[in-house]
Amino acid sequence: MDGVNLTYGSEPDILFEKNGEYVVTIEVKGGKDPAGALERLGAVQKSFEETPVQCHNFLIAGVVTPEMKKRLNRLSGTKVFLLDDLLSDSGWDRFVEEVFHQALRII
Repeated sequence: MDGVNLTYGSEPDILFEKNGEYVVTIEVKGGKDPAGALERLGAVQKSFEETPVQCHNFLIAGVVTPEMKKRLNRLSGTKVFLLDDLLSDSGWDRFVEEVFHQALRII
């Protein structure tokens, strides 16, 4: 993939690097219990705070509460996709377009 490396890990869950630099990170927090949403958000924030400014950060979330949405809006450069939306063809296509075409620019 034109010098792009893909790594699966724990923080971030998915990392794309190009020439040793973070290009895209993806965090997956699939829990659907709204009571735990802010706790999951804390883990996401911790992971994304460690990425360089030019890195594109994506969150795949099981649920986004109104308070979580407010806090996510403060995380610059973070795009959010709902897990249920990715299960549809159009949602998956939007995600793939955003990650591989817009952020990585490899398709």
